[in-house]
Amino acid sequence: MTHESVALLERRCFAVPELVRGLDVDRLRPVATTLQYASTICVTGIGASEGPARLLASRLSGPHRQAQFIPLSGLLAGDHRAMTEGRHASRLVVFSQALSPNAQMALEAGEDFTTTILVCGPDVPIEEKPPSRGLQRLMVIRHPPEGEAGFLLRVTGPAVASAVALALATLSTTEQRPAEIGEHLKKCADAMERRLGRPIRDVDLIERPPAFLVYGLDGAELSHLLRWTLLECLDMHDPSVWDVLSFAHGPFQSIFDGSRTLILPRAANDAAIETLRGRLVDMLRQTRHSLMDVSSELPRPWSTLEHLAAVHALVMEHLRKHPRDLGTWPGKGCDGPLYGLDRLP
Repeated sequence: MTHESVALLERRCFAVPELVRGLDVDRLRPVATTLQYASTICVTGIGASEGPARLLASRLSGPHRQAQFIPLSGLLAGDHRAMTEGRHASRLVVFSQALSPNAQMALEAGEDFTTTILVCGPDVPIEEKPPSRGLQRLMVIRHPPEGEAGFLLRVTGPAVASAVALALATLSTTEQRPAEIGEHLKKCADAMERRLGRPIRDVDLIERPPAFLVYGLDGAELSHLLRWTLLECLDMHDPSVWDVLSFAHGPFQSIFDGSRTLILPRAANDAAIETLRGRLVDMLRQTRHSLMDVSSELPRPWSTLEHLAAVHALVMEHLRKHPRDLGTWPGKGCDGPLYGLDRLP
């Protein structure tokens, strides 16, 4: 019997495509302009918000702009100051759906930047601040859903934040207009709906724990949220992320005698990966591993949204086979010493 919390999670997963389709890209223009004229951009996020943060950082770097993901611990250590010192157009982008205590600490570090941009849910009680004496500028991007509390595993907010990250990066680094980017998002939403409707059979993530095989300069960044979603779903296994070529240089040997589900997220227009995929299939014939080839009909980086929908489908299938109360999890309430840190020491 499906637990009521699993049924709620399924409704949240199926709500994502329509929320992506309904994003108002035009509202991102002021922030996109601010990023466009930045010399240095630091992007941060923690937990499931780290995925969209890494996604944005990977898309923003250019010949006249340095963009980098920096973990919250890096802000705590002051590692960002080497990037911002003496620069008059530095930006900090903070992703946090519910403005966690750690993310509040990141906003404190925003004093070292000329502008801080917070990407958060609609119910976070914070207001934009124009620049004034002693205060830096704060801009806020709000995205749905209204609330997603109760579970460690969040699916809706991080997915929509990823769509915001892709739209914002495209608006900041290309000549595409909001209407064109909106069309990209509609295609993504359509592909996500089709992916959620596909049945998944013969996959058991307990018997065959998952790992991701990625490729390209941004493969690990595009797949970060995919991995994190399964980490929070499984409670007992952190999926590895390996470059598909590097897989033959240690990981393959280390799991040779095991039984794993190897997930290959790829974009359909990446012809080079097809050769690698064929060789990978040949190599895996010697093992008990199964390959889950997730070929998106979308180009990179938009394909990551369809890949995320595939992971959501995998999560739902796993929880149907192994139902549990998602309102409780190992270590619940025991993470306060680090999770509750909200001010720079």
